[in-house]
Amino acid sequence: MKLNYIKCVCFLLGSLLPNVSHSYLLSWYGILRGESSITYKSPVNGIIEYLDCIPGSDKNDVKIFKVASIDSASKKDILELKLYRARDEYKKYKDDYEKANSAYNEGLIAKNELRDIDNKMKDAVINLKEIESELISLNYINELSNPYVQGRFVCQEVFVSPGSYIASGDLIMNIEMINKYRIEIKFDPVTTNLKKKSIRYRSLVNGSTGWAKVISTKNITNNSSMEGLKSAVLELEDNGKLSPELLDTAFEITLHD
Repeated sequence: MKLNYIKCVCFLLGSLLPNVSHSYLLSWYGILRGESSITYKSPVNGIIEYLDCIPGSDKNDVKIFKVASIDSASKKDILELKLYRARDEYKKYKDDYEKANSAYNEGLIAKNELRDIDNKMKDAVINLKEIESELISLNYINELSNPYVQGRFVCQEVFVSPGSYIASGDLIMNIEMINKYRIEIKFDPVTTNLKKKSIRYRSLVNGSTGWAKVISTKNITNNSSMEGLKSAVLELEDNGKLSPELLDTAFEITLHD
């Protein structure tokens, strides 16, 4: 009799509290994003010599385009010639100064003559540093003209084609890095403590599920209708199971005890 009474009580509790066994508290909906978006613009006037990015394609650790500058090759040759000459000039004045300094110590030349040679040596150093700085800047621009993207990404938008002319500052493409997937939700911190709950996601497209964690939260300050709410960025813990095709699609987020 006692055992039947316990079964009856359990049945009633199960009927009255159907969600207890699932431990769901609340649910939200968000859009799947990558960890960051990158926009590429041309650093120089030139021609699209190489392009390896088709919208929607999934890539990993590759060079995605090359802009062949109209004058960068000749400019680099000129700067390298100037650099060799500047180094020779600095070496000459450095040797002249060392000899003049010895001569001055022996009383063979005046101090003004030594100072003149010292100034020429310093001017040579300034000229050498300026040319080195120009060459470093040019090499950096050349790297920007042929970037290597490290990590996994998806090509989103491409605004050029191989062989086309492009001006400095023109858009080339947008990509989205997907080494990690993230979803942003908005929640009420008064009624919800995300840090004390397990967070689960579910794709509304193909039903893929898994766990997520909070990586950042911030107050929403630019929308009066959402005053008091916070924004949370969730990072999915098993990215390898999701297809890049799910980017920009809806996901359900639920909390569990």
